[in-house]
Amino acid sequence: MSAVPARLRWAARLLAPTPGQRILEIGCGSGVALGLVSPQLGQDGHIVGVDRSAKAIAACAARHRAVQACGRMALLQGEFETMAFDSGAFDSIFAVNVNAFWLKPAPSFGALRPWLAPRGSVLLVYAPPDPARLEQIVATCCAALPAVALACHAIVPAPADAPGMLAIVAQAR
Repeated sequence: MSAVPARLRWAARLLAPTPGQRILEIGCGSGVALGLVSPQLGQDGHIVGVDRSAKAIAACAARHRAVQACGRMALLQGEFETMAFDSGAFDSIFAVNVNAFWLKPAPSFGALRPWLAPRGSVLLVYAPPDPARLEQIVATCCAALPAVALACHAIVPAPADAPGMLAIVAQAR
């Protein structure tokens, strides 16, 4: 088994999940980050992973059969913008290297905002191939947040052992 990428370990640390939380990961891939987060949610927490790739969701399902069998994890294949979650369904939503938020910010943030609980948070972690893009990513994402009643709460620079990354933390208003 390969080592867990630094960006995923960092995202899980920043998310800082607590028992009982309801969390959505957009772009869950094969489920590595879900595996870091789900044990911290305890028996009452729930996590949902969404990915547009059927192959990724199949790999994720194989990796997390036990957690799914307990009813604490759900996996959905498709474009996240087309998903139909209940209003306020999630305490936190996170994504790692999901370009939709800075390439098409209005529809992306607009889709997820109703799913966020009052005082809920959104965590976006980016580790682009070209670190010079980080400034553009931050500017584009943060400019789009007020239109959907989200506020840019923090821009978190990468830890010293993993340069070239940053995190954007948005809070529901």
